[in-house]
Amino acid sequence: MKLRMILFVLSMLAFLSASTGGYFYYSSLKEAAFREAERQAGARLQTINKNLSGFLSENIKPVRSLAGLEELQQSLIWSNDAAALDKANMILDHFNRTLEADVCYLMDRMGDTIASSNRMAKDSFVGQNFDFRPYFQNAIQREPA
Repeated sequence: MKLRMILFVLSMLAFLSASTGGYFYYSSLKEAAFREAERQAGARLQTINKNLSGFLSENIKPVRSLAGLEELQQSLIWSNDAAALDKANMILDHFNRTLEADVCYLMDRMGDTIASSNRMAKDSFVGQNFDFRPYFQNAIQREPA
């Protein structure tokens, strides 16, 4: 009977020892996996941030070029002048093709679209008001958007 008790106690100690070791191994493995996932997520975030910043900075350049064109400024000043609007539309068409953008359009201070590269389409932006859009809100406050 004593031998059985000793073997039982030794078995229980071996089982507890193996269970405790397994738990600590699992915990450390889990923690290492979380650290690695966090490191990879941080690296991806930096890559996405870098790519997005590059994309946005590349798109700001043509917008600044467009904003500096006298023809577009004239069409804003003389928005009822058909010739000024035709010039603006031609410029927007050119930039739309060159930039391979979906649409290029010109909005006045009120958020109304006065010229657009999609002016002939059913879903033309001309005459539409976009003053509620965040990019318009930022642009009207002279912030790049």
